[in-house]
Amino acid sequence: MPIVQEVIPEVGAPNIVAEATVAETALRRDASVFIALYENNLLSDVQAGENSGRTLHHQFVVRNWLGPLALNDRGQLRWSQSVALEKDWKTKDVGVVACVLHIGNSNSRSALKILYDLCRQVSPRAI
Repeated sequence: MPIVQEVIPEVGAPNIVAEATVAETALRRDASVFIALYENNLLSDVQAGENSGRTLHHQFVVRNWLGPLALNDRGQLRWSQSVALEKDWKTKDVGVVACVLHIGNSNSRSALKILYDLCRQVSPRAI
């Protein structure tokens, strides 16, 4: 099961640390880890079509998709990377999700969602 162990806040580019293990030997060959940064509370003002004149509200919009990240021969992954946030993202609404997918058929082996408020974790001095 992948675990995003921590998100280390850094202005504009938090460092994401993740570990994963696929215990079943038979599943390791085609298993890969994917990590996504998402944003909640997005709005779209629709100008045309069936929703013209409406404001649509969006949750869990994937802003950055990372992977596939390969497991080692023991079915393990230890991964760490700084991921840049775009200036128009609302950091208080940004979160991280990690999952292990079987590439052959895209079955999700496990997933763990962490809602993480990056804005509150950044020291005011760092901004």
